[in-house]
Amino acid sequence: MVDVLAERCQDMHLRRATEHLHRLRGYVETADYAGYDPYDALNSPLLKWISSPSKWMRIACTQLLRRCPVNLRAILGIKKGHNPKAIGLFLWGYARLYAMEGKPEYLEKIAYLLDLLEASRSKGWSGNGWGYNFDWQNTKMWTPRYTPTIVNTAFIGHALLDAYDLAGTERALEMAMTTRDFICNDLTRLEEEDRICFSYTPLDKTYVHNANLLGASLLIRLHRIGRDSDLEKLALASLSYSLHHQRKDGAWYYGQMDGGRYVD
Repeated sequence: MVDVLAERCQDMHLRRATEHLHRLRGYVETADYAGYDPYDALNSPLLKWISSPSKWMRIACTQLLRRCPVNLRAILGIKKGHNPKAIGLFLWGYARLYAMEGKPEYLEKIAYLLDLLEASRSKGWSGNGWGYNFDWQNTKMWTPRYTPTIVNTAFIGHALLDAYDLAGTERALEMAMTTRDFICNDLTRLEEEDRICFSYTPLDKTYVHNANLLGASLLIRLHRIGRDSDLEKLALASLSYSLHHQRKDGAWYYGQMDGGRYVD
């Protein structure tokens, strides 16, 4: 009797989860996968002009809008847009939906999301890389919109490989394979004996453990597909760097550079 009740409870939760999933899918499809971002304040022409003299003003505008209990973006001239990282996460979701349900409509959505990723990729670099659709500022660096980051590129690269693995989309594999050129050729590296750490973007020398490990995870997966020993070597050197700097209590600092030595 207990087993029957447990099975019925599981079925009920599965139905509810499926219902919520498809309601969410309907919402994002109706919105054409576009929206606001918590950190998109500098897409406002007014806030961009007001904050232009100072990085601290740019940070203040971003944080004030992010924390504001009322969404003022429309008033400030901020338009909904396609965030490349979000598009990659949607792609990831549709690849898994196709693997579970096998519906042809998911292949159409995958193809459309690949078009959006193609249109939003950062131009002028060695390979495919993606950034954000807004300027952003933190205490360390100023990053113009669509500057490619190792974080976004890794998330999107994994999504592209899943679209290939789970849905058989050859175009996704082709787009994913050139991310290796961006990571290997365009990012700066901190070299430490036989260990390396990749920079956050090609424009800075900010070395962050979570970003470094995301890059390593994508490179090792690309190595498994292309059997490129150079990618394997770089991935393991990147992994070795962050393992070397793991603290005795198991934690990591955000990064080893000045200002990054705090547990995130």
